[in-house]
Amino acid sequence: MKAWTIQWYHFWENLKKQGNITNIPEFWDEFYGEDEKSFYNNNYQWLMDQMDQRGLKKPRKLSYPIYFWIQWKNTWKRKPDLRHYVWDAQKNMPYIRIECDIPEENILIFNHDNWCRTFQNGYLPDSIEDFDTYWENLKNIEALSTFQYPLKQGKFYELQSKIVKSWEKIFDLNYNVPDDSVDPKKKQEQRVIGTVWKIDLDWVTDVTHFNGRNEHNYSWEIPEKIKNKHLSLSEIC
Repeated sequence: MKAWTIQWYHFWENLKKQGNITNIPEFWDEFYGEDEKSFYNNNYQWLMDQMDQRGLKKPRKLSYPIYFWIQWKNTWKRKPDLRHYVWDAQKNMPYIRIECDIPEENILIFNHDNWCRTFQNGYLPDSIEDFDTYWENLKNIEALSTFQYPLKQGKFYELQSKIVKSWEKIFDLNYNVPDDSVDPKKKQEQRVIGTVWKIDLDWVTDVTHFNGRNEHNYSWEIPEKIKNKHLSLSEIC
């Protein structure tokens, strides 16, 4: 399966040296602040569990997923357009777009937009009526403020379990959020991503280098203390 990932240049250098590469927990600790960790942590942990349950076993205990684009915009614009990325990336920092041919058994594929809807413990309803029922049950907002995955038995366990179960809809590329403000998308018009535990050098079919042009955005700046380690620029939304 052809797919693309946007990474720091150092990622590519390490991949060439080692022949394969995994993500590392140090990236999470160094790159994200406490607020961002809280924002993403439930969803990350759930996704890693899904990868494991669906047959993608971790190559080592403390790996994190590496993200790939399958369809950046749609079937006509599958490859990420670097004219977009250069203005998000820090000026004069070197980045790369890596194209890979990934064995299908090594990648978990899902809908990008629906994945982003799960952040902050969002619910993916079966229907408008289902969402109305869910919202009635959510009158006590404490159900979300106390949410922590993996779930623990408690006052809101049933409702929180319903939320987590709904996240599995991201893997159904035929699913559309009911009454979405965007017209229902055909499968070929979706933005589709995938996750792998590691990249093998022999998967790589093309590499494109580029430098950032954004003078004010430092969100992609690589932490100095982990620059030469096995790290991935995890791109989610």
